[in-house]
Amino acid sequence: MGLARPGLVIALVAAAFASACGLNFDKYQGGSGSDGSVEDSSGGMTDSPTGDSTGSSSGSSGSSGSGSSSGSSSGGSSSGPDGSPVDAPSDTKQDGAPGPYGQPGEACCTGNMCSGGGCCNAGTCLARGEGMGGSVCVDGMLATCGGPGQPCCQNDTCSGKRCCVDGQCIMFGSSCGTMQLGTCNNGTCSGCGADGATCCQGAMNGMSWSGNFCTAPNDACNSMNKCAACGGPGQPCCDGSGCNAGGCCDRSTRTCVGNGMMCSGGTGACNNGACGGGTCGGPGMPCCGNNVECTAPYTSCQTNTCAGCGGPNEPCCVANNVGGYWCSVGLACQPGMGTCTPCGGGNQICCAGGVCNGGMTCDATNQCM
Repeated sequence: MGLARPGLVIALVAAAFASACGLNFDKYQGGSGSDGSVEDSSGGMTDSPTGDSTGSSSGSSGSSGSGSSSGSSSGGSSSGPDGSPVDAPSDTKQDGAPGPYGQPGEACCTGNMCSGGGCCNAGTCLARGEGMGGSVCVDGMLATCGGPGQPCCQNDTCSGKRCCVDGQCIMFGSSCGTMQLGTCNNGTCSGCGADGATCCQGAMNGMSWSGNFCTAPNDACNSMNKCAACGGPGQPCCDGSGCNAGGCCDRSTRTCVGNGMMCSGGTGACNNGACGGGTCGGPGMPCCGNNVECTAPYTSCQTNTCAGCGGPNEPCCVANNVGGYWCSVGLACQPGMGTCTPCGGGNQICCAGGVCNGGMTCDATNQCM
């Protein structure tokens, strides 16, 4: 794992948190690539996977649905589809001092927890999907990234000319998972997903809710269904609605607003992933108005509050301009439920692009057999 924790108690807390998320980090412990390196690089749809539009932010015409989960603006917490808390930070900072805590760039909450599926690194919160020193934050835990079979590093980047498919790094020269995707060649799959090429089809057989995606590093689908550089000001939001250097993902345009620049719809300046000068769009904050909604990575508007999406049993994140939904590595959006569930295994739903594990194939019902 990429994070060395100082004590047994903290280790047990972190392990319990990972277990609660249903993650299996052992699968990410494959060795580094043959080059010995790992790399650290970080539409108009409702935010509700079920299509509801019942949630609206205060004083605005923008609205988003509650999906299959409900949220509460009280204390910045929300509930998942099973009624369990979703990415709710503790109410005290780790050192007990007053002030902002729990969000990206702020001090960690009690128990080394961070909001929005973020990760605690040396006392400071990283956003879900953000990289640090050869590791990436995956649903609350730092994991080694970039090598074959490991999670992709920030902004879908892998080392050693590998390809990022469904959040996992594929070895150079290996199959990207299906005939449609082709073979990994110099960082991109041959069938689709290269920079400037058509995006790979996420939804297969008409049964999947997965959004289209790219396999090239630092790319995401733009409004023309082409793979283009993502994360910078005016560029498409990266998968999971991520933007670089504290930028904000404007959901009304699915493009990034630079940190310190003005968000659309009169919603104020972007401040470290949140519009309104840091008062809306971040984890636990109210949703921004005028369809800007939630601007931080891996968040969606759930009953007027921005709460975590894309993680295990969380609501699916809305994908980029071409539509569909997005989930974190090893997960896909469960049709009819609108939540992210394990994909690719036997009798599980197919991952984005119809990918299944262990030589299994995706059948006409979107099941791996």
